[in-house]
Amino acid sequence: MKFLLPVVIVILTVIACDASAASDGTPIPTQTIAAATKVVTLTHTVAPTSAATPSVVPPTLTSTPTLRATATSAPTIAPTESGLRVKEVGQIRLENPSRLMWLNNGASLAVINPTNISIYDATTLSGTTSFSSTLGWRMLDLAMDGRTAPATVDQKSIDLKDVTTGKTLLTLRLASPFTIALFTPDGKTLATNSADQIAVLLWDVTTGKQTGTLKGFQTAAPVYSFAFSPDGKTLIWISRGTVQLMDIAANKMGARVSHEDFVGAVAMTQDGTLLATLSATTANKQVVGLVKLVDAASGNEVAQLIQAKGVGSTLAFSPDGKLLAVGTEKVITLWDVALQKEVGVITGHTDRINSLAFSPDGRTLASSSNDGTVRLWRLP
Repeated sequence: MKFLLPVVIVILTVIACDASAASDGTPIPTQTIAAATKVVTLTHTVAPTSAATPSVVPPTLTSTPTLRATATSAPTIAPTESGLRVKEVGQIRLENPSRLMWLNNGASLAVINPTNISIYDATTLSGTTSFSSTLGWRMLDLAMDGRTAPATVDQKSIDLKDVTTGKTLLTLRLASPFTIALFTPDGKTLATNSADQIAVLLWDVTTGKQTGTLKGFQTAAPVYSFAFSPDGKTLIWISRGTVQLMDIAANKMGARVSHEDFVGAVAMTQDGTLLATLSATTANKQVVGLVKLVDAASGNEVAQLIQAKGVGSTLAFSPDGKLLAVGTEKVITLWDVALQKEVGVITGHTDRINSLAFSPDGRTLASSSNDGTVRLWRLP
């Protein structure tokens, strides 16, 4: 039985209103997760900010979405042998959050969906920037500078937008249609796929000129996507049940990993040495999630982690590579990578979890869900 799962390393994807949360945008203090944890409160009042609509239309710059901290008791992490405990320290409510990015060395958190990019102060949870597209424009990504975002209306051209002003910085016109546009981690290059060939095209975001083409990935069905490793040295090709790594500088194909079902998510450690892939498998006559840990250099499988709580939809390594977070339908599972052991289960979301992101210091895990919330979890 095959399950088509959306690829989510980075990938964009209503809102379940908490009847007890304030409707006027005022945060309500979070409560403790367990008796062993310290009370963490949000005592500020977040007033939605607004900015004048820029002269460039579309898209338009709109007011910051409503922020509300949860009013209910924060969920707990299941006790484990390691003693690992996590507490919820903040919550944002907004429509369709689908991808998370930490910016400014963890000082800001960006929430991206196909029509909106919102940026929040990670400490106060106050909104600092909100950029909404109109008239069919689709947001594709956000550079790590927190300002530059590619947007398209026809999948044949890309406008690079300054999300703080709404101005178009540059327009790229492609020879063939595309569906994916991602920045390299340094933000200097934008990569797009192509409908005409299995290739990734590289574009200089300063000049708008194409600087290279990455090829070599082979798949029986010409349906593919891609992602970059955190260090920007590796391209990760994904098609159906196949994942293959590519050395970008050498333009050389590397380790190839096969799965019996569609790959739903991939992640790599910051140093690019370990690859994690997520797919479905059958165990004890039940469909469960399967995470493969693979040595990126050799392609040798290091371990298989069975996700008994669900197939899963997103993955994230902690910055030091010691923890792997796996998001399933409503649950986040934490794994000790070295021990290959489940060390915690975080509950609280009421719908499918679609994105996970560790802060640069590894102390906070952000999660977004189809339930219309982004939650921040503090790790020990």
